Parts: sequence; C-alpha cells; structure tokens
Amino acid sequence: MIYTRVYETKILKLADGRIIHFSLQGRNNDNIGTNRNTFTAKICTMEEYKNNAQAFMNDPDPNIYIEIKSRKSSRRDYGKYLIRMLRHAYTYERFIKKWNIMETHVKSIIMYDPQKEIFEDPSKFDIRDWIFHTGTVSYRPNYEYIKICSEQDLIDKINSNRNIQIYIGKDRKNIPY
Repeated sequence: MIYTRVYETKILKLADGRIIHFSLQGRNNDNIGTNRNTFTAKICTMEEYKNNAQAFMNDPDPNIYIEIKSRKSSRRDYGKYLIRMLRHAYTYERFIKKWNIMETHVKSIIMYDPQKEIFEDPSKFDIRDWIFHTGTVSYRPNYEYIKICSEQDLIDKINSNRNIQIYIGKDRKNIPY
C-alpha cells in the first residue's frame, strides 16, 4: 500500500496576517522528501489553512493512512496535527534566527555522453530529444542554493509560479553550497 509520509512541517506567520505552510513530505515507496532541500511552500490565509485542516478531519474514510514523523495516522489525525502546528507558528524574525532558508535552484543539467560531459541550460533540456539522438542518457541536476534574505523575497519566490524547492536547515556550518 502506498501512502504519504510527512517528515516535517513548519508554519511561518507573515506580517500581513497570512501564513506560509512549509512541508517536507514524500511517499513510502521512494526517497523523495528525505533531503532538507525539498521543502515545498504554500501561502494561504489563516481561514484557508484551517479549512484545509478541517477537510482532513472530516474525511469519512478511516483506511487512508498518512505517516507523520514515522507514526501511521489517519487523515483525521493529520488535520489535528496541522492545527497543532499552527499554534507553534513562527514569526519571520524568530524563524530566521533558528534556521537558514534558501531556494534550491537548478543551475544546469549535466549530461554524460560516453565521450564527454555536456552542461545544458535547464530550460532547454529535453530528455526525450536527448535519448532520441544518443540512444542512451545519463544525467544529473547541478544545484545552486540562493539565500532568501527577507520576508518579501520569500513571498515573491513562492508567488513566482515556479516549482521551487526550499532548503531549511538548522546547522549554519553545513549550508550546502
């Protein structure tokens, strides 16, 4: 059975009354969400957040499981967990003192040809075209981490309609540069 795993949740209260819900999650059948650089963020009003949590708590099917911090739970439990996390929400100033926040940006795609390495711009990268021309392909993304310096900068990055991933880490010595 495939189910969602919620590794970590952080709530950030913005100055204008809205909140940002950071979520580090994946599935039980893969390793997505296990790295600190794959937080997803969603900006919503307090009312939208509470309605979302209430929708989880009102779910009639008790057989759908969500694993919260290595404990199997129902969707109802996840709704209660979201409400509890709202009570422990951070202001931006308190959040920045405790954690580093950086945008995980794909700088380039490194493709390995049997003869050489080729660096590609991610916007021009099309895996299907590459396989068609070479027959085989091996590639990996080349990341860069861009420090988020202000509350407005964080809001702009989330609202930019790009699929961004966010690194949130405690240890200032181990910033992944």
